Amino acid sequence: MIEATSTYKSLKQLNYSTLTIGSEKIIWDIMQALNTDNNNIRLALEEAIVNIINYAYPSDGPLRVEIANESGTPMVTLCDSGNPFNPLEQNDTELSDDLETRKIGGLGIMLIKQMTSSLRYERSLGENRLTLVF
Repeated sequence: MIEATSTYKSLKQLNYSTLTIGSEKIIWDIMQALNTDNNNIRLALEEAIVNIINYAYPSDGPLRVEIANESGTPMVTLCDSGNPFNPLEQNDTELSDDLETRKIGGLGIMLIKQMTSSLRYERSLGENRLTLVF
């Protein structure tokens, strides 16, 4: 179930009671709220939301998305009450490593960092808050 509300002119909230609807629907809703088709935004959101779907909860859980577009600067905050995880504490994947010996994973976080102008994480009141500024 989706509930969209506008708390002030430039902030919208999307609330998902379950993540079983999949990342495509959530990304579609966010892109519509931002009124953009920017592929960098879409890719960064895809990586972040898929990580939440795959790792935040043992099976399924809720997601709240806060969306702002101040002075043409899109900002999306993904809020989940799943397992604590700060992507900013993860080491960047070393791309020069041989493909056969390189550890699996880590490229998504690196892509998010490259596709955003700013990335912030906060764990507050039992909630992960990942803010992507584009």
